[in-house]
Amino acid sequence: MAQTPEEIVYAWWKNLNDARDKTPNVFTPFNSGDSANLRRAKTLEEVLINAPAMYELKNRLAAQTIWENLEKNWDRIALIAAVLSHVRTDKNVNLPLALAELTHKKDHSGSTIKLRFQRLIQNQTPEEIFRPMIRMLTYLDEKTDVHYLAKALYFWNDNIRKEWAIEFYKNVK
Repeated sequence: MAQTPEEIVYAWWKNLNDARDKTPNVFTPFNSGDSANLRRAKTLEEVLINAPAMYELKNRLAAQTIWENLEKNWDRIALIAAVLSHVRTDKNVNLPLALAELTHKKDHSGSTIKLRFQRLIQNQTPEEIFRPMIRMLTYLDEKTDVHYLAKALYFWNDNIRKEWAIEFYKNVK
């Protein structure tokens, strides 16, 4: 049975996290340095040049994916790999909703989250959303829905930006 692209990305992310955590008795094709290379990258070009784990993700997706134009979207694969290297825990809450819920809590600056979210969804290219997306994950203690985020990053366009804006602003305080 073929896996969905989101399942392929999740399995890759799980392997990467297992290596990062040095989970005993778990086989993973990665070592902790692979995750560190992705997390240290400041640009998507650095991911493409210095992160072999990104190529492992691309190869897994290429083997059985239905995502369109995979060969032409290296920057989107690099974006997924780099951003997901900052996710520590898969949580069944999408990123815009989780951020909106943070604006309700007293220990977070709702106005800062709103401003950074607004800037994030104004960006259009993978390079433009790369660093702001990682900043959003720090607000969420590196917890988000891996499946949802991977798909959104790959297909980032006006429709996804609108969906995120609606999800965020209808739930924000």
